[in-house]
Amino acid sequence: MLPPRAAREPRQSLVSILILANVLVPAAIVIFATGFFPYKPFLPGLAQHDSHEYGEPAAAPFDRLILMVVDALRR
Repeated sequence: MLPPRAAREPRQSLVSILILANVLVPAAIVIFATGFFPYKPFLPGLAQHDSHEYGEPAAAPFDRLILMVVDALRR
C-alpha cells in the first residue's frame, strides 16, 4: 500500500535534492582542483642558471633542510 500523495511529495523533493547534491559535489571538486592545481606543461631539458653580470650564483650554505611543524593548539 502506497502512502498518500501528500506524504510522497516531500519525500520526492528530498530525494531530488540528495541526487542533485551528489552530482554537484564531484563537479565542485573538479572545478576546485582545476583552479587550485593548474596544469603545467612539460618542458624538455634541464634548468640552467642565466649568466648575470654579478657572476655565478653563490653555493648553498646548507646541504639539508629540516622542516618542523609544531601543533600546540590542542588542550
